[in-house]
Amino acid sequence: MDLILGKHHLIQAYVVGVLSKAVNSPLCCPSETTHFTELDMWVEQIRREKPAFITTQRQDMIDALLASDLEFSVITVRVVDDNKIVGTKLSKDEAKRYRQDYNMELRI
Repeated sequence: MDLILGKHHLIQAYVVGVLSKAVNSPLCCPSETTHFTELDMWVEQIRREKPAFITTQRQDMIDALLASDLEFSVITVRVVDDNKIVGTKLSKDEAKRYRQDYNMELRI
């Protein structure tokens, strides 16, 4: 499972173009209007459904996922020279270290 972070259109292009997966692969996105008390329910839903990809723009959801016992990698998608879409992949432990120890933003 991968947590893919970035702008929505870049995530779609990355999944299709780089990972060669169909866009209809399960993506789990709690909206901005989801109350923070519901985030644990989202983590449980992800645990049950085991989607191939998760995406969110919510920092509190990212933190909830990093604090969970779910196994996943974190991919940050961005555009570089000549409109090339690339992703930087981190293990969950690396992402937790960047977020907690260095207080770095994982989203772009």
